[in-house]
Amino acid sequence: MFDIFYIGENKKLKDVLPFAKQVESYEKISSRTKMYWLVEPNIEVTDLSVFEYRPPDHDQVYEHLWKWSSKNYGGLKLLPVSGNKGKKEINRVVCRKSFDLLHTPTPLDYFTENPYATHVWCVDPEYKLSNNIDWAPDNFEPTFIHSFHLRGQLEHKYPQAEGGIKLYPKEWKTATVKYHSFLDAGVEYPVLQVAR
Repeated sequence: MFDIFYIGENKKLKDVLPFAKQVESYEKISSRTKMYWLVEPNIEVTDLSVFEYRPPDHDQVYEHLWKWSSKNYGGLKLLPVSGNKGKKEINRVVCRKSFDLLHTPTPLDYFTENPYATHVWCVDPEYKLSNNIDWAPDNFEPTFIHSFHLRGQLEHKYPQAEGGIKLYPKEWKTATVKYHSFLDAGVEYPVLQVAR
């Protein structure tokens, strides 16, 4: 198995793979193996079997990228220690982006206190949400503030385009707002059928 490194906090990964090492940046990586895994900030590895992958010898000079969604590559990489000759994209979703959630109108000092975070959700505390929000911006739109509504909730409070659920990027103070319609993250209630 190749060395595994991660940037930022990743408690779930550390609990499952205690030998994985946290690093502050790419420059701080010191691998003892020919290739090494890198888990980027805000990434949850959902298919741990990916770490068993070993490319053929002739492919060990390429950076290998997996998908974090059906359309986007990145989040998890297998890199050669030296002599990177290019990228190979593996068409397999093995991770997902996951961001912290705050019940504040803006991030305030969040990015100062969490320097490796790339984004954070800011949600009106009156919304009723499921346990997590499973949405992340595509690779081509990470610098926007993404604003959403939840169907059937607080529509009286947010009647216009701007909703009360926003995903803020690290550079949020200079970011442009991108308005979306409804986010699929409302709380789900079980449906019970009662016999008469």
